[in-house]
Amino acid sequence: MAINREQFAEQLAQKVNIPQAQAYSLLCTVIKLLAENLVNQETIGFVGFGTLGIKQRAARQGRHPRTGKPLAIPAQSIAYFRPGSTLKQVIREAGAKHKKPAKKTAKK
Repeated sequence: MAINREQFAEQLAQKVNIPQAQAYSLLCTVIKLLAENLVNQETIGFVGFGTLGIKQRAARQGRHPRTGKPLAIPAQSIAYFRPGSTLKQVIREAGAKHKKPAKKTAKK
């Protein structure tokens, strides 16, 4: 299940005890700052959470899926997120709590 910006702002407002409008404004500002730094080719690191950055993808030859004809795919900048060790550990532990037991298969 994905949450949207408004839902995230509501959670933020409850956690830090501020009005929801203020939390939404703060969240929008953070998103703008992240985007501005990424546009300027900055790598953004939050220790324990992860790293955001931009990778350069080289131009390459591809094929049109329907016709099979070759086509040129231009070089482009791609945003990436690399999770940090603390975030990986939290997700791993949460996954273990919610993991369903494996189904037993019938023996023949």
